[in-house]
Amino acid sequence: MKYLYLILSLSLVSCSSEPPKKTASNNSIENIWNVPTSDIQGGISTFPVMINPVYSNISEVNDLNYLAENAKVAMLNINGNIYAYPYDFTNYYEVINDSFENTHFALTYCPNTKSALCFNRELSTNEIITLRASGYLYKDNQITSDSNHNQYWPQMKSSSIRGYEYDETLETFNIVETTWSILKNHFPNAAVFKHENTNSCNNCTQPSIPLHYNRFGVINESNNGNDLVHLYDYDNFSNNTQIEYLTVNGKNAIVVGNKGKVFFNSFYTPIGLSFSPLPSEDFPNILIDNENNKWNVFGVATFGDRMGNQLNSPKSFIASISAWESHFENIEIHD
Repeated sequence: MKYLYLILSLSLVSCSSEPPKKTASNNSIENIWNVPTSDIQGGISTFPVMINPVYSNISEVNDLNYLAENAKVAMLNINGNIYAYPYDFTNYYEVINDSFENTHFALTYCPNTKSALCFNRELSTNEIITLRASGYLYKDNQITSDSNHNQYWPQMKSSSIRGYEYDETLETFNIVETTWSILKNHFPNAAVFKHENTNSCNNCTQPSIPLHYNRFGVINESNNGNDLVHLYDYDNFSNNTQIEYLTVNGKNAIVVGNKGKVFFNSFYTPIGLSFSPLPSEDFPNILIDNENNKWNVFGVATFGDRMGNQLNSPKSFIASISAWESHFENIEIHD
């Protein structure tokens, strides 16, 4: 998986069948779903497209008294600057497009499956697209499309299920999901995306959901699409930072979590490095290695000879239990 130095998804086609190949005599391939249509709900909607959003500071957003202390927020670390996306504000659009220098991304959140993913908007063809919520759902999960509704990707699976190129998979950048309270207290200089008119944001506010209703999933990706998901529950983590070890995509990796600080993240472990958790008081630094380097919650070294280095990560994100179960057949639950 590509990791952004964020210093921060009609004819019935059987899922067992090969998707039709685009040929000169098959001009309507872009109108065919390559998954069972029984799994598709909804239709093209008028979700507004958000491009190049405006950000506010913490105090301006806090003064609105709109966000609950436990409201969920996605964080990106871009060139040392923290950008935050409260889901209560992203719900109006569901997809937020932005660019920083030569990096073009889209932050997406699906209220149904409680899943947030950040996509690279630059395709393998080098085309830079604008993404939007299409209005369609795949197994209750947001289907993202380009702005002209020519190509469709279910958010959690991220691989194209309708359009000109069935084999186009959106690359993902890992995010850190936490709460508004944690953001305020530990990232006071963060730039916060805010819906410009909260009075017109009907049904934007998300109900408070206990942490254990969702799971953090790390995806062991398979060439045949039969991915294995490792699931982790906040209830199995304490208010101290903890490390769990696993193998993902043939590489040694760790999952780091803290229920009190409300975060999960996963990193590949570089050869020669071993990690230990730091006390919660050191947050947002969470790890120290055998070379005495310290690493923050985004996987960036903040102290030591490797200062400024970035740990790579497998594809991982948080979603509801039911969403994981409906989208992936192979699940390993870590208790």
